[in-house]
Amino acid sequence: MTEPGKQQGRGRGLGHQSARQQFVQAVLGAARGNGWSQAELARRAWLDPALVNKIVKGTVWPTEESAAALARAVGGGPELSDLAERAWQERQLMLPRLPIQQVGRAPDMARLDELAQAAHPPEVIVVNGQPGVGKTTFALDWANTVQDRYDVVLWSDLRGYSPGDPAQPVDILGDLLRGLGVPANRLPADATGRLASLRGRLAGQGDRVLIVLDNARNSKQIEAVLPSTPRTLVLVTSRRRMPRLTLAHDTRHLALDVLHTDAAAQLVANTVGEDRAKAEADSVLRLVNLCGALPLALTIVGQRIVDQHDKSIRQHVRELTDRGHRLQLLALDEDDTIGVRAAVDLSYESLPDSTARLFRLLGVHPGARFHLGAAAALAGVDTREAARLLEQLIRAHLVQGVDGSYFRLHDLLRVYAANEIARPEHESERTDATVRLVHWYLHTANAGAWTLTPARDHHIRLDPPPPGVTPLSFATSTEAYSWCAAELACITPIAQLALEAGLLFEAWRLPVDLFDYHILGRPWQVWITSYEVALTAAHAAGNDHHIAEAAVNLAEAYRRQGDLDRATALDRMAVDAIERSRRPHSRLGWAYAGLGNTAHAQQRYPEAVEHLRTAVAVHRQVGSRIGEMAAQVHLGRAYRAVGDRDRAIEHGMIALEAFRADDDRHGIAFALVPLARTCRAFGELQEALEYADAGLAAYRDSGDPWGEGEALGLKGQILSDLGQRQNGLACLTKAVAIVDDIDPRKAAELRQEIAALAPTVSRRE
Repeated sequence: MTEPGKQQGRGRGLGHQSARQQFVQAVLGAARGNGWSQAELARRAWLDPALVNKIVKGTVWPTEESAAALARAVGGGPELSDLAERAWQERQLMLPRLPIQQVGRAPDMARLDELAQAAHPPEVIVVNGQPGVGKTTFALDWANTVQDRYDVVLWSDLRGYSPGDPAQPVDILGDLLRGLGVPANRLPADATGRLASLRGRLAGQGDRVLIVLDNARNSKQIEAVLPSTPRTLVLVTSRRRMPRLTLAHDTRHLALDVLHTDAAAQLVANTVGEDRAKAEADSVLRLVNLCGALPLALTIVGQRIVDQHDKSIRQHVRELTDRGHRLQLLALDEDDTIGVRAAVDLSYESLPDSTARLFRLLGVHPGARFHLGAAAALAGVDTREAARLLEQLIRAHLVQGVDGSYFRLHDLLRVYAANEIARPEHESERTDATVRLVHWYLHTANAGAWTLTPARDHHIRLDPPPPGVTPLSFATSTEAYSWCAAELACITPIAQLALEAGLLFEAWRLPVDLFDYHILGRPWQVWITSYEVALTAAHAAGNDHHIAEAAVNLAEAYRRQGDLDRATALDRMAVDAIERSRRPHSRLGWAYAGLGNTAHAQQRYPEAVEHLRTAVAVHRQVGSRIGEMAAQVHLGRAYRAVGDRDRAIEHGMIALEAFRADDDRHGIAFALVPLARTCRAFGELQEALEYADAGLAAYRDSGDPWGEGEALGLKGQILSDLGQRQNGLACLTKAVAIVDDIDPRKAAELRQEIAALAPTVSRRE
């Protein structure tokens, strides 16, 4: 077991620290400022001094509870609380614990070490081998052993052979960037931007970097995420050799075979005990042969022997032999291993009924990892009972713990659980669990939406969840935002699961409830794919209002990505749907606002004014306050474009005062920046600067980095207009750094401003 403090993605050479390191230093600094010793800090936090010492040393990761307790003890404000949140969540991105014990791999480890430490190490090393041979354990053991050689260690599970779709490049690159400390709301939108960001962060620093990409399906999945930066080694595990990689990248292959008989027997002995293994040495050897000397199968069977200590190893071998013979009569996929299947069969059948039930129900969850609350919903129990059942599954080596809140399954075990729950006799159980799981996500997302933007009037109150479902609640917007970011990869699969189960309202509403998160975080792929599911569900239900809402929100994503034709088609689809329903609805106003904004982007300004005036009128008619205020902001912008200063200011101020009355900080920022642009356009520079400064502060308060970058860039332009070119250039440069990862198009616009301004600054100097 390696020290968690050395498993961090953010390394020394990159010149910045992990959230854990920052949090520990902040807490210790505050404690020293109060004149407290470390023991006194532990006492005031009501924590075991030994635990606090380990957290400080980095040998254990702070849990959510311990991080919050330390922050409270030193009287930290929102910034420290936010850092505490990021510190415990950061652990999810580190090298995971070794799922099973490593035995008999010394020669392979030496060979891998030789390749990695060569004078000119390869760019990629692929460790390949059959399912259950221990590729992940081998790679993680080596990575944990050698991590002190590297300044940066990153990891991602590519889910190549798990049920559902393999991880997409945008997901993999997101893992790697978060491992470097990039917040979720600062991630570039697409894979191209994320790869460029990763390369930029790794190149030119002189750092040694190790990237572990576990469970890859094919070469294509790897090639799309390779940074190809100097001094970066990428270690890949896969069931397949990847000869295609060698065509464009310096690649070496290391084939991992099954364990030698002696090593496999030692693995069994380590599990069941040396004395017991020696007493039944012949049976241990028979067990090794039956399991094909595969570590996964041997570990599962070994734990079963420990748990059923009243049976001899010989009796366990007889049961395994019988099960193996029966499995050989079945038509198995070529990747299936009879030893693993037989081992899991017997372990699964020996579980208590409630534990076995949870294990197969985990096969319903489409994600690579799952939250404790999601597991509880699947089983229809409270989280305390779910934690107890998961602990039993961890002991049986059927589940792996990621941290106190998240868990995962080996890909073979996920396939097994999915196959088991798909059996006809479990149909009712599977259906009920699917409903509970979908509602856990829906109600948690709904709670997050209310917490992120409590003043907005587009939220709805859902009916109570089904029995057995206890959704999460959030005390702060930071908590809500963090959950959305952590579960992002599951949202589209859960919506698709709901759609396939005929839960049409839920499949539509889950993406809709995440709209405000999408506005803040801009996770373009999930925004678009989840809303495509929502739109399909709305069409299947024949609900015109739902069609309109999904179409309008999807149009916004495409418009922000620059696909104006698709955005227009979706906004017109929404207009048609509302007119077909013959009932007024706020989505008609949003659709006209979308058409107006698209016309504005295409420089058809008079048309934009007309569409946006219609949007304001519709929102007033149906009483949508947030809709009207957003349309007022856009209408003011359109009037500015046609040269009508007074109306531009008038409509902008209407929105600003309404947002101020609601204490909607993000809305305030959203209104202030266009007002600043209007004042600048008409030469009112001092007023423009005041609006830009206020908008910048409000965007920072709201946690919207894109908005912060926009406001800061505008401030730089205004300062330049005022003759403060050096200060203006500094603001523009900072703005580029903020939005560079998030929005390359916006960054390019700001760079043009810098290019135009820089020569004048140089001449002045």
